[in-house]
Amino acid sequence: MTKYILHGGHVRFINKYNNSFFAEIANSIPKSGTVLLNYFSALNKDINKYAKEDTKKLSTYGKNLNIKTVIADSKRFVQQLKLADALYMRGGRNPLIFNRLGKIKNLERLFEGKVIAGSSAGAYVLVKHFYGNITHRLRDGLGILNVKAYCHFKQKDTGVVKRLLEYGDKNIPLITLPVYKWVILYK
Repeated sequence: MTKYILHGGHVRFINKYNNSFFAEIANSIPKSGTVLLNYFSALNKDINKYAKEDTKKLSTYGKNLNIKTVIADSKRFVQQLKLADALYMRGGRNPLIFNRLGKIKNLERLFEGKVIAGSSAGAYVLVKHFYGNITHRLRDGLGILNVKAYCHFKQKDTGVVKRLLEYGDKNIPLITLPVYKWVILYK
């Protein structure tokens, strides 16, 4: 069984919700386990900074203090993923992560038995349908999880929620995730 952790966005801030998100990832893998850090949605200039921040959070907030992290490389991603216990995908630009992950064959099979965590764009790539926060358009994810998602959700966004409920397959559930909040799904 695969554990999916979807996060509503803004992991860069330190607060109890984000701390618990990183603790959930860290505590879900074996001692001395490996987390593959996927920054495919980020600009190259930010990757090392993000890796430093996220490695510190995974090591600090989890009980599993011997975590090893590896930065994902698009040319070696499949091999890296096979060796990892968890995959963490930070948010950023949807087209960047979709272009890279969308080319990988049998991605869902590669995820089997692992912990797969995604924040914002990292969550959107996993779901069937989502609301693009920058483009303000309804989009299709890779469909690994048969749900719709709306990250960066605010209570006043009833129009967006209504549009997303009507988009695509109307019979699948919608997950609304305010910033900092997260949910666990198993498949």
